[in-house]
Amino acid sequence: MAGGRQRGACGADGQFPRVPDATAGAGVAARVAAGASAHGWDDQRWTLARIGRVVEERFGVRFSIPGVWYLMDRLGWSWQVPKTRATQRDEEAIAAWRTETWPAVSHPRKP
Repeated sequence: MAGGRQRGACGADGQFPRVPDATAGAGVAARVAAGASAHGWDDQRWTLARIGRVVEERFGVRFSIPGVWYLMDRLGWSWQVPKTRATQRDEEAIAAWRTETWPAVSHPRKP
């Protein structure tokens, strides 16, 4: 953005945080592609906070949540919903929850 303000948050020194070099972007993308569980989380969900933590641990650069969003956008990543269902999904348990539990919690009786 020529002459304009970039998206993301400024650091304490008024400067936008930067990943050290061009190859670092590939490093961030490779770490995200490896999956969240490869970095110690119990599941495969990436959040902006998690990505920010990995970037900070690896590169020593701290990004705000909007800054991580901007970084991932520049790297070609976008917000997504999984295309496939979890392998451990239990269709019978889901059907039972929908018929038994959901009606009770969706419209609780007033005293």
